Amino acid sequence: MHVLALGASRATGYHIALNFLERGDMVSIPLRSPGTLEKDDALKDYLENGKLVLYACDATKVGDVTKVWNAANERAIVDLVFFGIGPALKFQLSKIAQGGLAVPPNVSTVSFLNVIQAIASGHQSVEPKLVIFSAAAVTPSALSAEPLPVRLIAPWAFRGPNLDKRGMEAVVFHGWSKPYEEGMTPTESDGILPPNWKQMLPKDGWAKHAVIIRPPGLTDGKETGKYKAKTKTFRTFRMSRRDLARFVTKDLVDNWSKFEGHIVAIG
Repeated sequence: MHVLALGASRATGYHIALNFLERGDMVSIPLRSPGTLEKDDALKDYLENGKLVLYACDATKVGDVTKVWNAANERAIVDLVFFGIGPALKFQLSKIAQGGLAVPPNVSTVSFLNVIQAIASGHQSVEPKLVIFSAAAVTPSALSAEPLPVRLIAPWAFRGPNLDKRGMEAVVFHGWSKPYEEGMTPTESDGILPPNWKQMLPKDGWAKHAVIIRPPGLTDGKETGKYKAKTKTFRTFRMSRRDLARFVTKDLVDNWSKFEGHIVAIG
C-alpha cells in the first residue's frame, strides 16, 4: 500500500507514518521543511531504501499540493491519504473573550480543499481512501457526550480550532452527499470556507471512501491497545498518540468497510 501522509512531521501523524513503514508500506510525506525528518534516526533506513520520500510542500497552496500528488503517484498509485493538518491553539489577552484562536485560522479547511482539488485533477483509476483527523468536541452533538466541565469550557477554549475543523468536516459531508449538523457550517463572515467552496469540489458523493476520526485529548504515553472506537458518539477519555496511530494503521485499515463513510469516535 502507498500512503500519502499530510501532517506527519510530528505527533500522531508521525507515529502513523512510522507504523505504516514498519508494516512494509510505502509512505510519501509532504511538509514545509523536509529537513525536519531527514535526520530522524527512526526514518533513516526507510529514506535510504526508498520506502519513504519527503516532499517540500506548503499545503495551503494548491499548486504545491498538486505537484506532490502527481509526484507521489508517479512512485506508485496512492491508496490512502492521511490528513492530520491542524492549527495551533493560541490565547490572546486582547481577544480573550473570543476564546482560543486558531493559528492560522483556517489551515485545516484550506489545506483539505487543496488536497481534494489535487486528487480531482488527476486521472487515477482508483479513488484513494481518506482518513481525516478532526476533534472530539467539534460540534454540539459531539460535545453532548462529554463531561459537564468539558461541555462548559470547550466551546470557549477551542472556539477557533473547532471552527476550522467544522469547515473541513462540512467539506467531507459534501463529499458524502449528507447534510452537515444544522448551523455548524462556517459562514462567509467566519472567514473559514471560500465563498465558492462547493464549486471547487467534484460533484456530490466524491468522498464515499472517507472516514473522519474525532480523537479525544492525546498524550505522549505508550501504546497499550486499550481503546474502543465506535461510529456513534460516546464519552471518550484521553488516549496516547501511539494508540491512535495503532488504530489507524491496524484496526481501521484492516476493517475499513466497518468505518467507511462514518465519523469515528475513539478513546
